Amino acid sequence: MVLSLNEIILYLLIFLSELIGTLVVFGSSAFFLPISITILTKNQSLGLMGFFQVISNIFKATYFIKKVDWRIALMFGVPSIIMVAFGSQLTARLDTSWFKIGLGLTLIFLLVLECLKHFQLPKNSFVEMIGGVISGFISGLIGTGGAVRGYFIFSFHLPKEVLIGTYCFIDFTGDLVRLMIYWQNGFVDGEFYKLIPGAIFTTLTANILGLYFLNKIPLKYFKLILMITLFILSLTLLLNL
Repeated sequence: MVLSLNEIILYLLIFLSELIGTLVVFGSSAFFLPISITILTKNQSLGLMGFFQVISNIFKATYFIKKVDWRIALMFGVPSIIMVAFGSQLTARLDTSWFKIGLGLTLIFLLVLECLKHFQLPKNSFVEMIGGVISGFISGLIGTGGAVRGYFIFSFHLPKEVLIGTYCFIDFTGDLVRLMIYWQNGFVDGEFYKLIPGAIFTTLTANILGLYFLNKIPLKYFKLILMITLFILSLTLLLNL
């Protein structure tokens, strides 16, 4: 089977998005969406992204399952799932361009606070639930809430593998709900089905390579990579690329 140029670009984009997303825990959707919507429709892009993210998080959550902080997964994850469902139902009806700009400004503000060390989120049930509500709603509404979710979970200062396992488990449950709603709203069509085999292969390959390189990154560089990625995602949202 001969691939079209658009299919090659999409598979390469999935690979790079998942590789980067695996290395820095979150962010694959923020890299994938702005480019993919120039090739596919917004709904097709969201449907394809939802599918490969479910595959990715099944793989990573299984890999790190013994490292999951189940208390955070419950307190953060349940509100997140509810708000993902709510936001996903709205996304087909609302113009979310204004919301992307607001998210970009919010992320930059949080980054400044984190860099100045004048503000640190406490690790308690209330903050975890609020983080789940905010990140879940944003993820459902504009398709990319991983940066906000990552900020909240990263601020709890968990060990690297616990952070990744907890994040991926929460992300998987939200992505699964979101994909089901996308399916229900007709985001998944014939163009999506023919991309499935290549998307699965590309996603798993990127995850395997990402986890290999992740084990080579010292913890002191891990935080720097996370913060730089958050800044890049913020600029991407503000510029609406």
